[in-house]
This record gives sequence, structure tokens and C-alpha cells, in this order.
Amino acid sequence: MDEWSVKMDHFQKATANRHQHDQFNNPSLSAVNAVALSGDIPWEDSYRILLNQGKRYGLMLTDRKCVDNMLKEAGYIRIPRVRRMADYSALNDFLLSEYPHITHAIVFTVKGVSREKRFCAVRRLPDPESGFVVQDIKEEPRSVIALWLDYREIRAKKPAVDLPVMRSEGIVHPSHPGYLYYQPNPLKNNIGDCVIRAYSAVFDQPWDKVLEMLAQSCEYTDTALNDQFTYRSLTSEYEFDPYTRPVFEGKGLTGVEFCKRLDLVCRNGERFFAKLGPTHVVGIVPAVINGVKQYAIADSWDSSSRKVGDYWIFRPAKRRQAVPEKVEEKAPVLSLNAGNKLIHPAFGEGVIQSFDPETDRIQILFPTHGEKLLTRSWIRANCRQSGDG
Repeated sequence: MDEWSVKMDHFQKATANRHQHDQFNNPSLSAVNAVALSGDIPWEDSYRILLNQGKRYGLMLTDRKCVDNMLKEAGYIRIPRVRRMADYSALNDFLLSEYPHITHAIVFTVKGVSREKRFCAVRRLPDPESGFVVQDIKEEPRSVIALWLDYREIRAKKPAVDLPVMRSEGIVHPSHPGYLYYQPNPLKNNIGDCVIRAYSAVFDQPWDKVLEMLAQSCEYTDTALNDQFTYRSLTSEYEFDPYTRPVFEGKGLTGVEFCKRLDLVCRNGERFFAKLGPTHVVGIVPAVINGVKQYAIADSWDSSSRKVGDYWIFRPAKRRQAVPEKVEEKAPVLSLNAGNKLIHPAFGEGVIQSFDPETDRIQILFPTHGEKLLTRSWIRANCRQSGDG
């Protein structure tokens, strides 16, 4: 048996994400996959646990604090003083020796000398003598450097998530024509969340609502919700009109100059999402500064001297008076009795085995993926009835 085969013992390639999406070297996204696979819950439910941490702490989802508290929220406790294990076979031996009664876990892994780190799910195989397998979408040898176990399986106290801390800025940010101080972050965190701030100003919506909108627009497949791919998705979804960088008399305009032009030509409450400089985006909205109504860059710091690049116009008067709530389509009525067949978006056709009213979860047997426990509400929203049952 060659070295690769030895190191890949006790591994199973798997992902809970129906889009098969995985960002390179993204520990937070791998944590979503690990919690979903380990706890046998839908990807969206796992992602929402992480999303709630971002809202709670006013941080982007890639922040390690969000990931750590996501694991706590999901019920996992880090086991102290776990020594580094060279491969998954060593992990299997350790679990069989120290925790033979558990059914699932989460491990933090590293790939060789690259230091690329990922979270992976651990599941016990149906045959107890076969031990455990590590589940992940990346099929590559990795060593284990940390271990999390479900508090219920080791009879421990449920882990408590950290309390949020409100920042005290201690700095005065005076506004002036062309700039309005605006910090929607719930904990006043300065974390480079310019996309969130910009959309918060344009839509006049709270920071955490915009975070939810961005995640929903990306179908919960991306944790880097502060990049151009994300904001282009949302400008498209809400029908912003795109324009290239403004030029007047052969010269590009600074933010202040652009706002002055808008004061002259905008009469219908248009709101703007714009690039300022190569890597920054802002919301430009009607504001009142020193008693005068005028357009201004609404942001937590003053970038009004930078040149305006591409920009997008949101026209509330023409298209929407406010950001609309998503209209929920009525899901078809499903028969969820034992023996009925359903079509799952990722697992295919399955047969309902039983329903647990205490947890509101339904046990379904999928011929190619085994038994799964899914919540009734998620099934109604995402599955459809099989034509055979």
C-alpha cells in the first residue's frame, strides 16, 4: 500500500452543499460543511448558525471568533490537550481508545507544510468495528491538530458563546458637504465591511439585515460577503442601473465633485452604490448637512477626495419605494407519512422512515446516501413529492 493510500484511510469525500462549492483555503466555509455533515443537518441551517454569529458580534463571517462561536452554538466543545495526529488513521485509533461511544465530531486539520487549515466532519461508520471516517470535500492527506466533541455525547455542560462587546470609538468624525459620517455596524466595529455599510446606506436598512441579504443573494455559498462578486450579485438582483466612471471636461470626478453634480441633476431620490478608488465602495445618498439637503457619501470614514469609479443607481421612486421583503411562494403540500417518497435536491429519492415530534425531524432513507434526519420545515421548503409516492 502506497503512502497516499495509507494517509487517506478513514476518509470519505462528502459535502452538504448542493452547489458543490468550496473556496480555496477558507476555514469558515469548511466549518459550515463540517457542522452540517457532522450533525447531519442541511447546509443552509449550518450556514445560518455562522451568519447569526456575524450579526451578534458585528463581524464578517470569515472572522475566527464567528467560527469558534458557531461551533459552540452548534454544541461542540474543544477537547484540551489533544496532541497532533499525523493522519486520519491515528485519529481513528485515538477516538476508539478515548471516546469509543461517540457518533460524530469535528476536527481542525492542516495540510503538510502549506499551513492550509480546514475543519472536517467526523462520523462513526455503521459497523462499530470499522471505526470513524473524516468527511470533507477536499480529498488530500491532512493531519489533525484539534478536536471538538458534542457536549451531549460526553455529558458536559452546554458551551456558552462569548458575549458581544460594544466598541468605544472615541473619535469625532465631522461631516462636511460631500461626506456624512455613517457607521451602521451594531458594535461600531471597524472591520473593512465597506460593502455592508454601502448597501446599508443605499437601502436604508440595518447592518445585520444587509448581511442577510448578501448571504441570501449568494445562496449561502460564500462567507466572503465583502467583495466585488458579492456586491455585483446584489446590484443585479435589485435592478441597479450600471454606469462607468463619471468624467467632466475630460477629468475624473472626486467624491465631493460627484456629489455636487448629483445635487444639480437628481430630483427623484436616486441612491448610488459607487467605487471610490481601487478597492473601496460607498453609498451616496440624499442627506441633510448643516441644515442643507444635499448628496453625500455615507461612510464611517472620509474617502470623498478619492476618484469615483464605476457606480450603480438604485431608483426607489421608479422601481421600489423600499427594499421589498421576499415574497415566499407557497410550497406544495407534501405527504410526510412513513412510506412516502420524496425527492431531495442533493440526495435524490428517499423513503420516509419515521417522524420525531420532539425534535420536529423526519428520518429519511436515501439508497445512495443512507439515513438522514431533516427538519419538517426544511423538507417542505426544499423537497418535492416523488411521482411514485
